[in-house]
Amino acid sequence: MRKSLPGRFKIWSTRNIFFEKKKKIDMILYLINYINYIVMSSLVTNNTSNTEIEQEMAEITREVTNELREVENASRPASAVTVPVQTHIIYVLDRSGSMQPLKKAVEENFEGWCKAQETVVEGEDMLPRLTLAQFSDGNPEIKHYDNIKDREKLNYHPCGCTALYDCLGRIFEEYGNEEGTIVVIYTDGEENSSHKWTKEMVTKKIKYLQEEKGWKFEFSAANQDSWAVGSSMGITNTQDFLPTPDGITQALYVSRNTSLGFRQSSAQRIRATPRRVQSQPIAGSNIEPDEWNPLGNVPVDLQPPQLIRRNQTNAFHEFTRSQSSGPQ
Repeated sequence: MRKSLPGRFKIWSTRNIFFEKKKKIDMILYLINYINYIVMSSLVTNNTSNTEIEQEMAEITREVTNELREVENASRPASAVTVPVQTHIIYVLDRSGSMQPLKKAVEENFEGWCKAQETVVEGEDMLPRLTLAQFSDGNPEIKHYDNIKDREKLNYHPCGCTALYDCLGRIFEEYGNEEGTIVVIYTDGEENSSHKWTKEMVTKKIKYLQEEKGWKFEFSAANQDSWAVGSSMGITNTQDFLPTPDGITQALYVSRNTSLGFRQSSAQRIRATPRRVQSQPIAGSNIEPDEWNPLGNVPVDLQPPQLIRRNQTNAFHEFTRSQSSGPQ
């Protein structure tokens, strides 16, 4: 009989085959062929009896069934999991050179805006996350805080031009899979230096995020018609502000109340969206947890085809019997 069946079988385990092939039909065919191969090898090399073959095939079947059950349990989505509802606010702040006269007012009022968000609103289970994205020209500076209370003091040094589209594009790339995210945009000038993202690309992405992911956008702008500019990107919640310290204060006061309302609606959406427990990828695999569903509706208790097994067993039993009897 074969030795160390569990160790040998684990090398070709169900889980590894699923990750490498990602095709359940390949897995089923492989298992059937593997079982048949073991039967054939045992008969030819060891003159094994039918009883021993039946026992060994039953052992293999048990191992296969256990492996399949483990993979199915790992891949089954959790439909009623308890995941705390936490909203996410992304604060997009213009740091171009024209904002220099407003530096102190921006720092003070940003802190006041954040303080106003330090309360759990209806529908939330905890305080929101905060992402601060400052942009001028070049790459935006993005900092993320898992809790808004953990934020650092605003480090604000205006310089350069206004690459708003590239900043928004970077945000979409990093957080575009989220549900119900709130984006608050402050700028005192029109876009003039983006290189990667265009207005058309940004507008298309905003439309998608609003319609499919429930994102909320606020657009506050000075030195331009905020409604005309915002709506051209698909943002209808806009406000003008004067490029003065008092103008910044008034705009942020309005924005903080708007953001609190957005958080309530976002929390309701997040709570109503099916949420899954994040499973961990298996060591040695480059397949992400959410990319695979190996079993689908295939039954876990996979049994070798009885007809195939019986025919091969009888054929090889006759063969070994004839070999052992020798020439007449």
